[in-house]
Amino acid sequence: MASCTSHLPTERPATATELLLKTFLREQKKSPGPFMLATLSVMIGVAAIVGIDVASQSALKEFERANRMVSGLATHRVVGGVSGLDERIYARLRIEGGLRNTAPVIEAEVRIDHEPGTWRLLGIDPLSDYRVRESGLLSMEHGDQSDIPWPVHVPDTEIRPVGSTLTLSSGSRQQVFTVAGRIFEETGEPENDAHGFLVTDIMWAQEFLGQSGRLGHIDLKLGPQAESSTVEALLPSSARLIDLETRHSAQKDMTRAFRTNLAALSHLTLLVAMFLIYSSTAFQVARRRNLLSRLRAVGFTNREIVRALGVELTVVALAGSAAGIALGFLLSSFMIALVTETIDILYFDLGEGSLTLSAEMLVKATALGVLGTAIAGAVPIREAGRITVQALSKRSFEESRVMTLSRRVLPAAALSFASGVALLATGSQSLGLAFAGLFLLLLGPASCTPWLVLHACNILAPAVGRAAGLVAKTAVINIRSHLSRTGVSVIALSLAVSTSLGVALMIDSFRHSVEHWLNHYMRADLYITSAVPGSPYLSDTFRSQLASLEGVRAVGFSRRLSIHSDLGLHDLLAVDTNPTGFRGFMIKSPPGADLWNRFNEPRAVLVTEALANRHRLVVGDDLVLPTLEGEVPFRIIGIYRDYSSEHGLVTLSWGNYVRYFEDPGVTSAGLYLEPGTSPPDVKEAVRNLDSAPAELFIRSNRELRDRTMDVFDRTFEITGVLRWLTVLVAVTGLVFSLIALQLERTALNARLKAIGFSRTQLAAQIIAETSLTGLLAGLIAIPIGLTLSLSLIEVVNVRSFGWTMTSRIDPVLLMAAIGMSTVSAAAGGIYPAIRMWHTPISNGLRDD
Repeated sequence: MASCTSHLPTERPATATELLLKTFLREQKKSPGPFMLATLSVMIGVAAIVGIDVASQSALKEFERANRMVSGLATHRVVGGVSGLDERIYARLRIEGGLRNTAPVIEAEVRIDHEPGTWRLLGIDPLSDYRVRESGLLSMEHGDQSDIPWPVHVPDTEIRPVGSTLTLSSGSRQQVFTVAGRIFEETGEPENDAHGFLVTDIMWAQEFLGQSGRLGHIDLKLGPQAESSTVEALLPSSARLIDLETRHSAQKDMTRAFRTNLAALSHLTLLVAMFLIYSSTAFQVARRRNLLSRLRAVGFTNREIVRALGVELTVVALAGSAAGIALGFLLSSFMIALVTETIDILYFDLGEGSLTLSAEMLVKATALGVLGTAIAGAVPIREAGRITVQALSKRSFEESRVMTLSRRVLPAAALSFASGVALLATGSQSLGLAFAGLFLLLLGPASCTPWLVLHACNILAPAVGRAAGLVAKTAVINIRSHLSRTGVSVIALSLAVSTSLGVALMIDSFRHSVEHWLNHYMRADLYITSAVPGSPYLSDTFRSQLASLEGVRAVGFSRRLSIHSDLGLHDLLAVDTNPTGFRGFMIKSPPGADLWNRFNEPRAVLVTEALANRHRLVVGDDLVLPTLEGEVPFRIIGIYRDYSSEHGLVTLSWGNYVRYFEDPGVTSAGLYLEPGTSPPDVKEAVRNLDSAPAELFIRSNRELRDRTMDVFDRTFEITGVLRWLTVLVAVTGLVFSLIALQLERTALNARLKAIGFSRTQLAAQIIAETSLTGLLAGLIAIPIGLTLSLSLIEVVNVRSFGWTMTSRIDPVLLMAAIGMSTVSAAAGGIYPAIRMWHTPISNGLRDD
């Protein structure tokens, strides 16, 4: 018999870590709340980062797709003035310069009849385009197409068959084109990057757009520096050679500040989540106090307990990160629409982006989730391994430790705050330093929250007892006595509420600054602009008829376009205005100056503060602009506030514009009406003019302001989503902590019932305790939020966008922050109050 049993396989004895994990697992099945809270915190924090990363990277991929489609393998581009290039420049480069890797291009935004949105029409030369582009865009599917009138090639995603027709519109011009084929790669496969593009022969594009003999630009694939010198030597003064890599980098840099701001907010969500991970881990340790003391008593060492808790925390990190990546990808499908819309409004047209989730994003999200969880949980786990058996069995030890810790953190909090101020005060333009300073600025005061709550309760308890009785006093004392459970959750709530408040105050200040700027800037009563891209200029006849309309006392005209100068890509605004219209410019430097007479002097310009701050320009500096006469220095006579362009705006008089750019085209007009004149009547009169373009936008002052503010609100929708996501994490954590705390005190509540407390009194005490906790967190968040708002306005916005604004404190936002904090905390007491109400005294005492 012994010989038989000796051959049976022996089961491997479980290790200490495995035994501890099984014990913890059984305990978690009974009370899974803290584990779920920690996992949920990691999940939401990682989801915010993944959602923003995927949306931002997908938007950049869309930008790169469009550039790859337009530029191909070209390294440089020749651009002209406002009217493009003479096509003879292309011939000169080919013949005199001997440059073969060149291709002429004409480009325009067009519409397809009965379809929403716009398309980009590229006119190219098929015989030369393949030299600078990796795709043969006009690959012929059906043989010779020379006999097809008005041919156009469409993306492979279009279902229109070859031979069908479509009507293209550019301004008032319309033309029926015939689908001649698909846009192809040089491999012969359909071009995946062609979405939103139409391609035709440059000859047809010139005729359709009314630009015979003109080119939009010339793409070149250049090698050594000598070739660049050859090109520049052959160009007239009205043309210039630009490096496409530099240009594309500059365009990406336009969105850098926007993307950095979003990334900072998403990482702040993870920071708040880390506080909740700390809170839930500390709660687990505290709740397992008796269990851990028994485990220590039966022989488990501190190291074994710490190792088991570490494995448990790793499971939380991995599970939360995996769930967060999945949730973040779902969230990104919503966020990408907001991100691309904001970039469309502020920077350039992106079109519809497609979601892109790379391996790099997955690694980053998982690493941040695991690292954040490890940092947050390390302290409570280490404390669990250091506490003696006797201390673990004493509930009072945990509270005394927290009170001591709340005092010890004060010097570190002060150092954090001072370091944040120092980083923000540096003259550096680095956004990274600015956001590092903001995080330190937030962490310092927020870390003092438990100490502040403790002393607030010491002050409030006697006064509340005299004013509201024993129940209210007991609620205050309970808050002070259970900081080990709620302290870190209160920090997280205070941090989230202060962040939400600070951003809300900044947006509110920005909004009112924009409203004030619009009211000051928009002096005309009616504004007239072309209704569609590519519309022709407002004719001289139309302008003359506008001035002669009944009820119109004055008319102003303008032209706005993008140019390339030594400062990069920025806008140029030429205005033909009167003293009333000119007073709309909010001159910041020199302060109080009347620049009307100087504005019309030769080579005088105004620049926006965004351009001045970005390039450190001051009044009196020379700004070199590319004109038909070559590069001409213009003198900066003033700097003014403007929120219409983040990357800068140069404004000059109409006389200077025509003199140096020889382009009399007008794209918009402002009508100043006589007092008592009805704007709707004048609108109707404008549309009835025989010289009026077919499609016009005619908006009143109020309509244009309302539309501008609507656009402003849409640009901050993505910020609002992240703000509320951060608050959601904190509120969820606090509510859960308060529920868990109240449920842990079931036996205490039963004893209070036994000595005479009514159910109503106990329910009121629970709700009062949780509400007061939220109220204190909200009150502490107010000064932190105000400090954050001031830092965002005075430092971050100036470094990000170059704009300045007037700080504004709306009492409604302050009260809303306090109310949100109080109500969310009060919600944490509802379930325990209901449960206490229906729990018999005997059940509660049985658990004691």
